[in-house]
Amino acid sequence: MNSSESRGTSSPNSHVDLSSPARKAAFLVLCLLLIGGYTYRVLRSYLASHYAAKLDVESLELAMRMEPGNAQYADRVGRFLSYARQDVPASVAPYQQAVRLNPHEAQYWLDLANAYQFTGNVQEQGRALANAVYVDPRTPAIAWQAGNYLLLQGQIQQALRQFRVVVESDPTQADTAISLGWRATHDVNALMTDALPHESDAYLRFLQLLQASDQPKEARIVWHNLAELHQPIDPKRALRYFDYALSHGDVDEARTVWNDLLRSDHRLLPYSASDDLVVNGGFEEVILNGGFDWRYHPTSTVTLSVDDSTVHSGLRSLAIDFNGRYQDAGVFQLVPVQGNTEYVFSAYMKAEGLDGANGPRFTVGDVLNKKSYVMTDDLVGSSSWRHMTATFKTDENTRLLVLAVVQVPADTRLKGRVWLDDVSLKKK
Repeated sequence: MNSSESRGTSSPNSHVDLSSPARKAAFLVLCLLLIGGYTYRVLRSYLASHYAAKLDVESLELAMRMEPGNAQYADRVGRFLSYARQDVPASVAPYQQAVRLNPHEAQYWLDLANAYQFTGNVQEQGRALANAVYVDPRTPAIAWQAGNYLLLQGQIQQALRQFRVVVESDPTQADTAISLGWRATHDVNALMTDALPHESDAYLRFLQLLQASDQPKEARIVWHNLAELHQPIDPKRALRYFDYALSHGDVDEARTVWNDLLRSDHRLLPYSASDDLVVNGGFEEVILNGGFDWRYHPTSTVTLSVDDSTVHSGLRSLAIDFNGRYQDAGVFQLVPVQGNTEYVFSAYMKAEGLDGANGPRFTVGDVLNKKSYVMTDDLVGSSSWRHMTATFKTDENTRLLVLAVVQVPADTRLKGRVWLDDVSLKKK
């Protein structure tokens, strides 16, 4: 390669020659321009932020002019006009500018939809809401507003699907969303299909609504679909529905609810009935105070406790302390049975210092027909474990019995302690 070709080829290590004063001056001017431009942009952004923080529309509009590409400032102007000035029509234009600058922010579309709603532009309100949902389909506030709009437009299924987002994601609004969907449709299947996520909590919320509005037929449908989810079921809410079914005399539904509840949680399996129809007859399990387990009414006159020091068999018994005032023991258990069938009742009671005109005893009676089948002798004073037993036959239409510890009559004073253990009811 000749010397001229060598001189015409740039070296990888070539650099700008700043030895000339003119070149130095030009380079300095370029640097100053770049620094000045950057400083101007930073200063303008700072000033725009400063003005945007002020609570007057003139400062907000000045911030918009200084940074015309900032969608947040445009939305702030719209909000100021809407809420501070109460001039919603004037807020439409800045909201429109905000969504033009940033169509990917759902809140801007929601603000625009609110403005359209106020000004009566229903068509544009729907379009803005549709864009908000498209941008952010999982936010409850957006779904709630979209659902209400769709409901007013008669688009029921689409509205219910938006309410489903609310039920899934916002527990504080879930009941309201379900209630609104129910009032709009009164269609259990529509709500379960479109408005309820496949979660036991949502179904229990709907069930509670149906109980409150006294819809036993619809409540039954919801419970059976809830059971088919094969998910854990909150016992307290399930037992409230259990009592609701019994209040309508539906013993079969109560039995179904009880069995479904036991299957939903393996920890409840000890409460399953066997050939002995009394649940937890030895008081070995925690008393649920509901369903077909033992129940009690807490009062200031009677104290109940599980005792592991005095037992007939097993590890525990139930102790009842009477404090000397007028009282009812308030301990009982509901037992589903068959009509026209013979049963044998058996229980053990032990007394200590029972002082009163009459003492506690067991009774067995028909809940729905108010018929008494068994009344054992009462206990007074102190005694060792005494076996209480009786055989009886139910009437043809008997479906539900109650086993209870009572005083007869119930308005006499009693003081002392009694223990219960090994309570059972079996077919003969």
